[in-house]
Amino acid sequence: MNFSTDIKYLKGVGSARAEAFQRLSVGTVGALLRFYPRAYEDWSAVYPIREAPFDTNICVKGIVCDTPSKIRIPGGTTLYKTSITDGQGLINLTFFNNKYIPNMLKSGEEYYFFGKITKSKFGGREMASPVFSNASAEAGIKPVYPQTAGLNSKLIAYSTDCLNPTVNVQPGDIHRLPFLNLNATDPISRDSLESRAKQNVEIKKDICKYSLIQPLFNQSPILKDSDVLSSITLYYSKENALLTQI
Repeated sequence: MNFSTDIKYLKGVGSARAEAFQRLSVGTVGALLRFYPRAYEDWSAVYPIREAPFDTNICVKGIVCDTPSKIRIPGGTTLYKTSITDGQGLINLTFFNNKYIPNMLKSGEEYYFFGKITKSKFGGREMASPVFSNASAEAGIKPVYPQTAGLNSKLIAYSTDCLNPTVNVQPGDIHRLPFLNLNATDPISRDSLESRAKQNVEIKKDICKYSLIQPLFNQSPILKDSDVLSSITLYYSKENALLTQI
C-alpha cells in the first residue's frame, strides 16, 4: 500500500464507500492523508448535567434511562426519544429519522453526548440529535470532517485512524502502513517497526492507567504523601516525557 493506492483497498472502505469518498475528491490513500478536518470538537471538558451551559456545544456524560421510544408525527417524521442522567441532573434526548438509535443506545449504559443543551417550555433540559460515544472511549479533541451522503465524519475519522498502526489496532497490523514498502532491501525491517508499534501501545497503556475515563484506569496521579500541585506537576512531566517517545 502506498500514496497512490485506491481508497477502496483501505480497511473498512470497499467499493461502495469509495464512491462516497470520491464525491469528496478523496480517491487514494494519499488524498485521505491530505483531507483535513473542517473543525474540532472539544469532548475533553465533561460537564455535570446540572452545571452544563445552554445553547453552546458541550460534552456531558450520562446513563441512558430507557430504550429510545419511537414516535411518529404528522408529515412523515419519526422521532426517537429517551433521557439520560448522571445521578444529579436529567436531559431529554430527541433523534430524528434514525431507526438505528434504539439499538445504539442501551438502557442502563453510560455514554458521552456532545451537542447543545436547550431549555424546554417546561424548564427541563433537552438535546436534539447529539453526537455520542460509549463512555469507555477516550474523550478528547475530536475532528469534524466534511461529509457526504453515506459517509459521515465518524467514518472518515475511522478510515484515517486505519492509516496509523498504533491507533486502536494491534502491533501486528503493520501491513496497514500506507507509505512504507517493506521488502528485503528496506533498511527499516518489519520486525523493527512492529517492535516500535508495540512499544507505543505499551506507553499509551501506561498513560491511560492514570486517566479516570479510561478502562485501564487503576490509580490516581495524585500521590498520598505529596501535595496536589507537586503531584500534578510530576504527573505531567512524566506524561510529556512518555509522549515524546511515541
